[in-house]
Amino acid sequence: MQHPHPEPSRVEAVLRALSLEAQVGQVFMVGFPGTQPPEPFLARVAAGEVGNVVLFARNFTTPDGARAMIRRLQAAALAASLPGLLISTDQEGGSVIRLRRGATWFPSAMAVGAVGDEERAERLAAALGAQLRAVGITMNLAPVADVNNNPKNPVIGTRSFGPDPGLVARMVRASIRGFRAAQVAAVAKHFPGHGDTSVDSHLDLPVIPHDRARLEAVELVPFRAAIDEGVAGIMTAHVAFPSLDPEPGRPATHSAPVLQGLLREELGFDGLILTDCLEMRAISDRFDPGEAAVRAFEAGADLLLISHSPERQQAAYQALLQAVRRGRVSEERLRASVRRVLRLKAELGLLTGDLDQLLPDRPFAEVVDVEAANALARETARRAVQVVVPGKGEAPCQGQPPTLTRRLQAGDCQGLLVVELGEGNRTLAEEGGDPPIRLAQALRERWEAVGAGPDGRGLPRAFRVEELAIPSGVTPQDDPTARDRLRQALGEEGLLPVVVTRNAARHPDQLAWLQEVARLCPDRVTVVAAGLPNDLDALPAPPALFLAIYGDQPPHVEAAAAVLVGPGPASQA
Repeated sequence: MQHPHPEPSRVEAVLRALSLEAQVGQVFMVGFPGTQPPEPFLARVAAGEVGNVVLFARNFTTPDGARAMIRRLQAAALAASLPGLLISTDQEGGSVIRLRRGATWFPSAMAVGAVGDEERAERLAAALGAQLRAVGITMNLAPVADVNNNPKNPVIGTRSFGPDPGLVARMVRASIRGFRAAQVAAVAKHFPGHGDTSVDSHLDLPVIPHDRARLEAVELVPFRAAIDEGVAGIMTAHVAFPSLDPEPGRPATHSAPVLQGLLREELGFDGLILTDCLEMRAISDRFDPGEAAVRAFEAGADLLLISHSPERQQAAYQALLQAVRRGRVSEERLRASVRRVLRLKAELGLLTGDLDQLLPDRPFAEVVDVEAANALARETARRAVQVVVPGKGEAPCQGQPPTLTRRLQAGDCQGLLVVELGEGNRTLAEEGGDPPIRLAQALRERWEAVGAGPDGRGLPRAFRVEELAIPSGVTPQDDPTARDRLRQALGEEGLLPVVVTRNAARHPDQLAWLQEVARLCPDRVTVVAAGLPNDLDALPAPPALFLAIYGDQPPHVEAAAAVLVGPGPASQA
């Protein structure tokens, strides 16, 4: 059910006061480089050309720095007697986290789905939303409502709650409730579904060929749930759906049958329709910025996202403005979208005109309990870990799999070699390079924290943890130096292999390294799947121990270390 629309008279008064130019600005959401908005960008805000802003990791230093930066943005709009800005980001959890240092790194959606607890999913979203709201971010471009039922999907993966539509629907609803409790607008994405694709829309146009019955049974289930839960916004997919739109190759972002016919009329959604970024190549390779923006608006979008280039942003703004002036887009159609934008701004307290009321200048640590959120994130990641011992099936996380500590204490090896496969294997959605902690470091820290092992004997003084990082796309034949190091470490040095995979099932280079490790160390390999759990089915040989951890970010890596090391004499895993 949709929220009741707040302050209709207030919304209409603000709408009437906006010039045509400022109305067009209200339907754009754009980004900028750096940790401070450039002066030309602030001038565009003050002129009404920029009505809303999307932020990325490139824009953030600390939470307090983010708040100060966002106050500058809001002050530029308010000083010009314009509505406050919707400030958005992609704070999904797992691999897509924009606000990082000083804030909580939340677990991936798939880890949350693996736990399967709606109450926990709602608490996580509320904690995440509270951190966003504390720095002035009022819209989260999450949750991901895609059903990741295609293991070859190169861009969704662990960003999805899982392959089951019913589970995804329940987690999406819980997340929306949590964000709402934090007074943050949730945006379900990517409509009508990006889960069953083998192409990344950042790079090209995917096509989902399924008929309407199949879409109803899978892709649309979470979006129906999101609408029923009163989600504030729905983001479009740059994906073609021939069963929904007969025009060949037309992405949902440009499709009136999808946005107006299906989403508005059939599903009854009256919130904001946002495009995914119009600079993604599924769109930008086919249309210039102006035409891309006008077509999306004609199809039914309310907010046009252009995340990076100021030249493309300005070209799109001018194109839509001219389309209204020349009658291609009616002023009535423009006002309908601006009205939806202002309605949401009223709900979020962005029409107050008072900067201190809109975003109080209070330190982040006084507003949110970061330690409690960190503990919730760690506990969730730990509960999500799936342990498989070949021949014994899945072991519960609370049980005692054959930990590395026991094997080391038994003299089974002289230490560990952590082989990190697929280094640099990132999508354009993830942004910002490799996470700040790796498994070798986490294992060392865990052993130091727990002290002696479960039987109290501790570890040998000569024990060590080494690391061998293999870049994505590199095979053993490509890197003889790494191959020789692997053979030496697992042979004469007697190190036990722990191999971290990143969606090895669709990366032959990772499978080649796994085969080499299994040949050198048969029946002694521990595999930690930091991507999709179906890596187990693709392994060239059964491992001694397999862990699915659903991400290689801090909470997941620390959870893997906790399971592999086991509890100390007076501590819990």
